[in-house]
Amino acid sequence: MNDLFEEVFPKVEAARRAGAERGLGQAAIQLLTDATIEVPKTPHWRGVLRSSGSVFLMNRHIHSAKKEGPRAGAVIPKDRKENPTPATKHHESIGRDELVAVVGFNTKYAMRMHEGVGLNFKESGTGAKFLITPAVNNRSTYMKIIAKEAQK
Repeated sequence: MNDLFEEVFPKVEAARRAGAERGLGQAAIQLLTDATIEVPKTPHWRGVLRSSGSVFLMNRHIHSAKKEGPRAGAVIPKDRKENPTPATKHHESIGRDELVAVVGFNTKYAMRMHEGVGLNFKESGTGAKFLITPAVNNRSTYMKIIAKEAQK
């Protein structure tokens, strides 16, 4: 009986970890989506910031934001045209027992816009803390996604 336990238990734990990793990836993708649809939403003047979002799971790129054009009425100076480019590479040290997802935006001004210090967001529903707010408000939803996958 002990031999069976020693043979089966690591397989069960590996399957549970793989499920939790899948679920973490799904939850991270949902967070990126929520950051663009829930108030305060990611600002969307020229579409560059929203379109630069990406998700990494265990340092692997697993998702990029949908490319969006400028919002109606946006005036873009000819010298300020930018191509939204989601990040495709990310590396950080990850411990053996850790599961890590990273969600972010790949523009020079993403952090400044997120922190929103001294900024006047003119577009309705957009504002500072567009990534951390859904992360905090929807924490239980994301945890349920992870748990559901870990149980499969």
